[in-house]
Amino acid sequence: MNTLRKALLISLLGASSIAYADTVINFDDLSGSGQVATSYQGLTWSNGWNYYDAAQSPYDPSSGAERVYVYDNAQTISFGQAVTFEGSFFSGYDSSAPSWVGYDQFNNVIFTSAPGLGTQNLNWSGVWSVGLVSSAPDYFIVDDIKFDSASTNSVPDASTTLELVGLGMVGLGMVRRKLA
Repeated sequence: MNTLRKALLISLLGASSIAYADTVINFDDLSGSGQVATSYQGLTWSNGWNYYDAAQSPYDPSSGAERVYVYDNAQTISFGQAVTFEGSFFSGYDSSAPSWVGYDQFNNVIFTSAPGLGTQNLNWSGVWSVGLVSSAPDYFIVDDIKFDSASTNSVPDASTTLELVGLGMVGLGMVRRKLA
């Protein structure tokens, strides 16, 4: 019975590490300048997102050379499912005061970040899309957008379920063998 407990514990620990997967979009797979594709990185981007890689202070990216920017406040990113939106990096002029707004699946505002530059660590759970708000939308850039799509998913993936069912069957077999 002790062996079964150990196997089950190991399986559960392995399953929990499989279920957690952060995504960081750093835009470094883009080059030059242009408009971000509406289906970039499997997400839905509204039409006002643009990118570039030319050096231009104070619009310095957090990583690599590429970063994105918008011209107005109506720009959103839709994840297509509930995610944990972990945040991003902003740089630009202090007067731009950029912030994120998080929406649920019915497009209701459920979170709003404090305005400011630098890294924003948010960890908003249950977000379906995010939008940008700024007093001066064209005076900042965004880099390193982070989210986790697995941590809010209440349905385990098939491999985890099969692992647990298999371990249960092994355990039943061991118990039956001891009883016989």
